[in-house]
This record gives sequence, C-alpha cells and structure tokens, in this order.
Amino acid sequence: MKNELFDFIKYWLDKGVDGFRLDVIPFISKDPTFQNLPTSSLDTPEKHYASGPDLTKYLKELSQNVFSNYDIMTVGEAFGVSQDTLLSITDERNSALNMAFSFDLIRIGRDNWKQNKWSVRTLKKFINELCDTDDFHWPAIFLENHDNPRSINKFGSLKHHDASAKL
Repeated sequence: MKNELFDFIKYWLDKGVDGFRLDVIPFISKDPTFQNLPTSSLDTPEKHYASGPDLTKYLKELSQNVFSNYDIMTVGEAFGVSQDTLLSITDERNSALNMAFSFDLIRIGRDNWKQNKWSVRTLKKFINELCDTDDFHWPAIFLENHDNPRSINKFGSLKHHDASAKL
C-alpha cells in the first residue's frame, strides 16, 4: 500500500504539481495496541489518535522516497499534535515536511466549538512563538479553514460586519 501511495504522489508530481498538502497526516501512525479511547479523552480524541509512534518515520520515508526527488513544497494538516511534534515533523534537518498547519492558533479562545473571550496579546504571543523557533522551521500561519468557523466570527465586528468581512 505504501508503494501505491508513493506511485500516486509521483504521478501528480510528474505532471507538474508544485507541492502537496497532506490532510490529517498525524493519523497515519496508530498505536499498535489499538486500545479503546479513554473516557477522559472524549472531548479531544484527536490528541489520543494523532502522533502515533511511527509518524516521523513514515513522513521521513515519504520524503526520502518521493518528495526529495522534486523541487516542491509540502505542508501537512497537523490536527491534534503537540507543538513539539509539529516542530519535529517540520524541522528541515529531519527531512519530513516543509511546514504544517497548527490548529492551536485558530482555536485561541475556543472550548470545542464555543468561542470564548480571547485577547490580541494572546494571539500575538502565539504567533511570535510559532515564528521564533530557529532557522530550521517555516511556520504555516492561517486564520480559518473549512473545518472551523469563519474568522470574521472571531476577529470581526457585528456592528461593522461589511468592513470586517472586507478587511
């Protein structure tokens, strides 16, 4: 199956695709014991199922066998991973991915799907932490995607809805 995936990606890269976005990539490695999800993890199952023991190994293998043969950019949707794992899989010395989307940024002030108060200071601190790592990481900063509420609901103003939307 792994070779089929490699061949599939090579097919598109040979056609001239400039890069790949790997959706929910931390879920490619599973805990081999396949234990049931603990009740305490029901609110955040992604943290239980993401970052299996072979995640970095699998990504390095994909990079070494496919990505490294092309001049492309790779990005992974890293839902559920810790900041340390995010930094590990995007460290250019590890040759895994060029960058990964961290969902922590768009979840500032959120408790599951309920938006709570947040501050610009918290947002700024988080962005600074993403950008202030070292010369071996390329942060992927985004404010919304198809899995989350629109950013206008967090950053915009109901009173100034049109201006907020255009901003």
